[in-house]
Amino acid sequence: MKASINQIHHLVEVCLGRNYISKNRLRRILMRRFFLATVFNGHQLVGVAWMRQISGTQFTNKTKGALKLSKDVLILDVMAVHPKYQKSGIGKCLMENLMNQIGNHSWFCFAWKSSSGIHMAGLLKKAKARVIWENRAHYFHESLALNYICPKCGVPCKCGVVLYLLNKRN
Repeated sequence: MKASINQIHHLVEVCLGRNYISKNRLRRILMRRFFLATVFNGHQLVGVAWMRQISGTQFTNKTKGALKLSKDVLILDVMAVHPKYQKSGIGKCLMENLMNQIGNHSWFCFAWKSSSGIHMAGLLKKAKARVIWENRAHYFHESLALNYICPKCGVPCKCGVVLYLLNKRN
């Protein structure tokens, strides 16, 4: 079954907060080179994840200049599982689907770190990804500018980010 933009947008907003991503930005992302995984329960989309390629400049900007890359990289951009279905293996299924799609490529993941822990830490650890960088209150100014409503702390978002790398060797 194929997920619609509306289904994906709704699930991402339920899981990651209101105004996390606009429908227009989501359309632009999904029109470019990306890898998408979805899980349905009947006709309900209960899990979505995607990876996409970003430029070295975009990567440097995402780290606020702390890490510089000159080449394009693959990032696990979004992993969203409906709260009613979390801890039921859907995240693992999404991750396995993406890993099958990308083959033997290295990738990065910018994981949220809130007061309750690191989003996806268990999945990333099982995948053998390692932490390479961390930034506290990473989303503070961005959340104010975008009126993003974090599901953990509201506005402004006080969550940090932990950057993981899964380094695949050919």
